[in-house]
Amino acid sequence: MDNLSLLVKPASGLCNMACRYCFYRDETKRYKELDMQVMSEETTELLIERACAEAKTSLQITFQGGEPTLAGLPYFRRFAALVREKKRSRTKVFYSLQTNGLLIDEEWAEFLAKNRFLVGLSFDGTPRIHDANRPDRGGTGTASRVERAWKLLREHRAETNLLCVVTEQAAGKPQQVYRYMKGMGAGYLQFIPCIPLADSAPDQAAEWQLTPDSYAYFLKAVFDLWYRDWQNGVYVSVRHLDDYIKLLLGGYASSCAAMGQCGGYFAVENDGSVYPCDFFVSRDWYLGNIREMSFMELAKSKKMAQFLTEPYKPEKCRTCAWYGLCRGGCKNDYYMRERARENRFCGAYQEFFAYVGERMIKIRDALRFSG
Repeated sequence: MDNLSLLVKPASGLCNMACRYCFYRDETKRYKELDMQVMSEETTELLIERACAEAKTSLQITFQGGEPTLAGLPYFRRFAALVREKKRSRTKVFYSLQTNGLLIDEEWAEFLAKNRFLVGLSFDGTPRIHDANRPDRGGTGTASRVERAWKLLREHRAETNLLCVVTEQAAGKPQQVYRYMKGMGAGYLQFIPCIPLADSAPDQAAEWQLTPDSYAYFLKAVFDLWYRDWQNGVYVSVRHLDDYIKLLLGGYASSCAAMGQCGGYFAVENDGSVYPCDFFVSRDWYLGNIREMSFMELAKSKKMAQFLTEPYKPEKCRTCAWYGLCRGGCKNDYYMRERARENRFCGAYQEFFAYVGERMIKIRDALRFSG
């Protein structure tokens, strides 16, 4: 394989926080079958050997959880050393880490910066909103500790971005969220719509669960602020907005949802089991185990082929004027309504694109002219 992208879960679903919207809580029954422990040395070595043997041009390794730093800094030091030892000489390796930041200290920050990790730090917009939904296991808010981790990472010049889960609370305060995160010195922001409960319709929301109307309001308000910054010569990189501009320019988006195509990476659990996506780590979508199969074999498996084609995109997508930008969205947002498949945020995206379309075209044309 020329390029291989892995999402590695070295500590599986273990976490030192108790986020109220955590979709892994629905996986607790499955975790009774899967040992909740750090990936063993044997499995780690096998993973690295397979990855380094198969990735010819580039190897992208993203660590996620649960909370991946619970595997411990010695685990990560050894992992990086083994990759350096076993990778092909011409293979470029890229690391990223998605973390809640609670364990980040001077030593962690130094390691991540030195090894050129892109560190995504989860912070939900403002301290008050963050603490409402992201307490630690004892029920105490974590915003101050996350901001401390952010400061350490920046002091050590680690490459960083902030990721905000857009809950109903955050969606109601888009100006405060955007300005606070920008004020933290973040030049790269991600806003992820809060994942709904499994098989629930939009009108069956918990208090934190994002509704389509609220999401539309949030998307439009953030765009207004972002566009104003752009007009003033200040560019704040917001992932979903960057992706739409790239698509308008005829390029490729950075997320599989924006590209409308799954299969960009493998999710590897702590026991070596492999799944086609982090949102679909379940018995139904088990591809195999690295103890028994190569990544090429996993990519060509019948189960992977099934995942790439199912479920089919909503019928509405066929005639939607905004399909070229939306691409159907993430299929984790699909649900059945009156025997028809829909994206629960379809209305939000349609409202958003109608609101910002002319201004996105203006930015696209300006970039073409400057290029």
